[in-house]
Amino acid sequence: MNNSEQPLDTLHISKQSAYLIGRQEVIADIHLAHASISSQHAVLQYRAVQISGNNQKTSCQPYVMDLESTNGTFLNGVKIDAARYYQLKRGDVLQFGASTREYVLLTAHTTSLS
Repeated sequence: MNNSEQPLDTLHISKQSAYLIGRQEVIADIHLAHASISSQHAVLQYRAVQISGNNQKTSCQPYVMDLESTNGTFLNGVKIDAARYYQLKRGDVLQFGASTREYVLLTAHTTSLS
């Protein structure tokens, strides 16, 4: 296995409301060193959404947005539009730039806000 095929440790993304993903180690919350990844490539953000059929409850759901990166962000193998939020679901696969690393969203549960 070469270095790009080595499995990474699990990244826990539940402690903050947003995570900046990028190559610029000083400011990125999730630092990715691949040359095709922009300094400030994408953001993962939790956003409150209304639960269908219940006007009183909202749920915090993860979203991804490409920050107009040079080489794009891919959700389940499809390049996403820049500067637009995409809701993530359990099992979704993210890739950044030309890196072959895949990041799979795993969730223990959904947080409900009343």
